[in-house]
Amino acid sequence: MSEASIPIGLLDTILALVAGILFTLVGIIYRRLRRRISNLEENVGELESQSLQMKRDMDVAHTWMFGREEDPTNSGIAAEIEEINVRLEQLVDALHDEEDLDFERDDVED
Repeated sequence: MSEASIPIGLLDTILALVAGILFTLVGIIYRRLRRRISNLEENVGELESQSLQMKRDMDVAHTWMFGREEDPTNSGIAAEIEEINVRLEQLVDALHDEEDLDFERDDVED
């Protein structure tokens, strides 16, 4: 049996090429991952900003509609709507009661 001997210089060159290729691939993958993480961080930041804006808008709408809890005199539009509704009901009841009254007026001709 004859032993095949590979020169040490050739073996060093092959190992250096393989290591270089592996490190290049790892570098490419690392750079892609960093870019994806950076994009995700930007998207999360934008999403967080939009979520906070939506919460502020909802808080404002809720305050306009129902008032502020810390201020019992401020009951918002809902209380005003309820008050208008009560007045309308009273007006309808009053008009209905007047229709039920059957009386004759002297100043109106038939």
